[in-house]
Amino acid sequence: MGCAGSSQSKADGTVKKIRKPKPWKHPQPITKSQLMQLRDEFWDTAPHYGGRKEIWDALRAAAEADLSLAQAIVDSAGVIVQSADLTICYDERGAKYELPKYVLSEPTNLIREGNLNMYSSMFKNQKRFSDDVIEDDSVSRRVRSLGLYETVAD
Repeated sequence: MGCAGSSQSKADGTVKKIRKPKPWKHPQPITKSQLMQLRDEFWDTAPHYGGRKEIWDALRAAAEADLSLAQAIVDSAGVIVQSADLTICYDERGAKYELPKYVLSEPTNLIREGNLNMYSSMFKNQKRFSDDVIEDDSVSRRVRSLGLYETVAD
């Protein structure tokens, strides 16, 4: 199995049990669809940063399962759990797998569908800049993430 430090078993012979991550808050409130997009982007790119694809697949299945099934998945895949919340794991070859909290649980400030109208009305009164470029002697560039324009002087 490897050196003594690479086993997923503790000294008393028990396997480290996984648990749900502690509650966490996203920097800004996000919707369920935005959370799903973040998760999809992570799982699509994670294998490109190292490790074995089958371990990434097992970790995804475990992240999307209830705790007892997740435990069975990581045990059968030979995943060595360092952090009980699955944020840091290793495979039997020693490759490290780091999972962000957003793939393991929902943030405490997730916007539910019923609350979406409340957030929409809060921002309805805020003035948005149009998509027309302001004609000026300075250079205008769009800040895409906010849908606003920022003017930068030459």
